[in-house]
Amino acid sequence: GSDGVFALEDVKTLKEACDEKELGLMVMMNRLYFDEETQAVETAVKTCLEMGCRILYCDPMVYLSAVKLNKVNQLVYDASTLMCNSNDVSLMQSLGLDSVVLSREITLEEICAIAKKSVGKTIVQVYGYQVMAHSKRHFLRNYMKEINKDLDLEDLRDLTLIETTRTGRMPSLEEKDGCRMYTDYILCASKELD
Repeated sequence: GSDGVFALEDVKTLKEACDEKELGLMVMMNRLYFDEETQAVETAVKTCLEMGCRILYCDPMVYLSAVKLNKVNQLVYDASTLMCNSNDVSLMQSLGLDSVVLSREITLEEICAIAKKSVGKTIVQVYGYQVMAHSKRHFLRNYMKEINKDLDLEDLRDLTLIETTRTGRMPSLEEKDGCRMYTDYILCASKELD
């Protein structure tokens, strides 16, 4: 995902440090994977789950890897914008997942209604930029080609986009695996925790 890349050896080191402090560790595998990455994904899932980590994921390849290990109960499903009603949440929870992250675009009333109907754990983002879109496509690279600019924007952490119909600056990040665009505001729902 866009927050950084760790080698499996680094995850093992982090897990040992968390165990010493009696903390849990969740590994984010929150991107879309290519078919040729199947073996690497299966290895990463196996390693992380056997260490006792939970995995936050969006790609079904991660789920299918966990099914082979009978460890889907260590998965947290986070598909950014897809979990916006109680039927979808119930379906995902029926798969035996640890928890499901609700969509960031729904209202507080919708969140409460879904949570009341939920039979499993639900997670809600309460602070930070929200992912508006993510894709395997390299939007920024393709745009630079379209306007005949020779700029390498991959892995730059200070890029923002401004739409012609808006004034806000949307943080954007393009990596080798694709592109992510974030909201131009920082969500702060801490006053709503009660």
